[in-house]
Amino acid sequence: MNPAGNAPAVAAVDWGTTRMRVWLIDGQGKVLAERRGDDGLITAQQKGFSTILEGHLAAMGAPAALPVIICGMAGSRQGWLEAPYVTVPAPLSAILAGAASVPGQSHDIRIVPGLAQRLTDAPDVMRGEETQLAGAGLPAKGRQLVCMPGTHSKWVLVEDGTVTGFGTWPTGELFSVLAAHSILRHSLGEQPKPVTSDNPFFRRWCETALADGGDVTSRLFSIRAAGLLQDLKADDAAACLSG
Repeated sequence: MNPAGNAPAVAAVDWGTTRMRVWLIDGQGKVLAERRGDDGLITAQQKGFSTILEGHLAAMGAPAALPVIICGMAGSRQGWLEAPYVTVPAPLSAILAGAASVPGQSHDIRIVPGLAQRLTDAPDVMRGEETQLAGAGLPAKGRQLVCMPGTHSKWVLVEDGTVTGFGTWPTGELFSVLAAHSILRHSLGEQPKPVTSDNPFFRRWCETALADGGDVTSRLFSIRAAGLLQDLKADDAAACLSG
């Protein structure tokens, strides 16, 4: 429930594939209430996007006519309403300007579009990360390279407030696939511990990957061999793979 005396101005929703987060925010940008749940895209496709959203808003005591802004997978082709990608190069302001309106709802609901890079030799898309960029407080002038870690890590080039290009590296997903479905699962164990950036194995293997110029596939089996020949422990093996 939102505190008495504070009037929410908007409900903000981050709607992912498996998870959902909802915030009530006042006119100064202060968060008044928050809810999280396993009501992501997959669940919403079965239960209904409107039903799930209205349930969260009611539980938070949101006013009946409160506007709602949504980012993430609710705007994908498999989501509630497809919000067409904004093609880069594009200013960050074009993201909000391209928000798609969901018809037939009691609330004014807008879904933020993602960004598309339509280069023939380097096509790429993002959906959800564009909102993080818009809220990152980047300088209006200058050239910034933004790293956005995650399951699908993004590297984004922003010049004078305009997204000029980006690339996606599915590092988190590759770690998950290799840890669970390759020979390396015998080295990492069933539940690898989270890896911190100051882990010496992680740092050394980052340096190795950079020195190899990005071609790390030939190095992967070394993790398995190090476990057999050098008694590399499971948690350290996980740090090597992450690096």
